[in-house]
Order: sequence, then C-alpha cells, then structure tokens
Amino acid sequence: MQQHSLEPLYQWFDHYAGTFRLDEPQQHSILLLKADHSKRVAAEIVMIAQDCGLHGRELVLAEASGLLHDVGRFEQFVRFRTFNDRISVNHGQLGVKVLHDTETLKSFLPEEREVIVEAISHHNSLRIPDGLGKKSSLMTKLLRDADKLDIYRILIDQYLADSKERNSSVHLGVADSDALSPEIIAQLMRGEIGDYRHLKTLNDFKLLQLGWVYDINCSFTLRCLMERGYFEKIYATLPRSETTEMIYARLQSYIHDRITRHIDTI
Repeated sequence: MQQHSLEPLYQWFDHYAGTFRLDEPQQHSILLLKADHSKRVAAEIVMIAQDCGLHGRELVLAEASGLLHDVGRFEQFVRFRTFNDRISVNHGQLGVKVLHDTETLKSFLPEEREVIVEAISHHNSLRIPDGLGKKSSLMTKLLRDADKLDIYRILIDQYLADSKERNSSVHLGVADSDALSPEIIAQLMRGEIGDYRHLKTLNDFKLLQLGWVYDINCSFTLRCLMERGYFEKIYATLPRSETTEMIYARLQSYIHDRITRHIDTI
C-alpha cells in the first residue's frame, strides 16, 4: 500500500478536526475521541480489505473512506451537542457536503471520488440501498464493518468505565434502565437488525449492538469481533433473563456458522 499518498489527506483531516473546539473539557474530549476513532477505522478497513483480497489503489480508497467517514460528526456535535442523527442531522450526508465544499478529494480521479463519497454517504444507513455500483457497494460494506469494529471497542470502554467518567453522548443519551424493547427483541429473534426507532433504554442500545452482527459483511470481521471478546463483553453488561440468553445463543450460533463456513456477503 502507498501510505505516503495519503499523508496530505491525514494532514487535512487533523487541521479540519482541530478547527472545532469546545470550552467544556468533557465535551471537547468527545471531539478528540471522534478524531481517534476515524484513524482507527482507517486502519481497520485496510486490514479487512486485505483479507478480502483488495490491493494497491483499492486499499488507498479504503483507507481514505475510513479516515473521512465521520468528518460530519465534528460540525454535528458542535451545532447540536449530540451524535443522534434522528434529532440533529444525518452525519454521513453532512460529511459528504463538507468534502464537497472543501474540495478535499480533488486529488482523486472522478470515479474514485464517487466510490469514497458513496461509502461515506451510506456508512450509517440502516441498510445499503440498491443500485450502488459494484465498487461503491463493496467499499460501503467494508466501511460499515470497520466502523462497527471500533464502535464496539468505544462503547465497551464506556460501559466498563466508572459512572462519573461515562459520556451519555456516546450512547445517544438514552435512559439507563433494565427495560428491553419488545420490538427490538422480536427483530433480533427473527434474525434481523434492530430498528433505532424502537430504542428507548441503554439496554435496548446494547441489544442493537449485538444485533449488528446481522449487518456484518465479512467473516473476517466476525472473527475479529469474537477474538477481541467484544461480543461477550457487551452481553455481560445486560441483565440476565431467558430472553437475553435466547438472543445471545441465537447470535452466537449465527456467528459460528458464518465463521466456520467463511460466509462473506460482499
């Protein structure tokens, strides 16, 4: 991979992210968290893409997509003090606007810009829309996998942190309650990803995260998820009940089958 070809992009990203500052230290730390997250996703997507057989310029586009996927988060948080797209703005679409307005991707070929923009635009969609080109669809799937891997890590750190050190913005500020949404439970038991419209509590949010496995495209990503213990760690923070045990068992069976049979959906 030609890492040096992306140095100007990293420099632009650092400068752009650095233009957003908040006086309250805990609030500003969230912006720093997002900058670090973006760079980790850039590393994760390259690793996943390599396992899927991508090489050369494809890896450059993957890394660029990972680095820039959350560029809309900075303006979103400064304007609205939330990462909840439903009550603020679609951060994927906002990120595309930022890249267009700043001409950040001008060094890429038009067809390469399209792949990066499509991936960023749809990385946070509930589902990938039909009609994307083959390269855009592939990049979007890789980006969604890489993004989830690091979000798992971030959220687990939050769940295991002392209550005084947690930041509600990371988990959308939902209530910390033992209650579980019947709608989300039903969706996961049907083998579907959970719908954020039914999200009411922090435990609902955790169930949604467990259900993300139904939206992971590469068996390699699932192996990383299990090897790092992310799946078990989130489950360990949920209240024990027959319902949560059934959901966990179903998801484990699904993951095991995908990994054993090397099933990819790219």
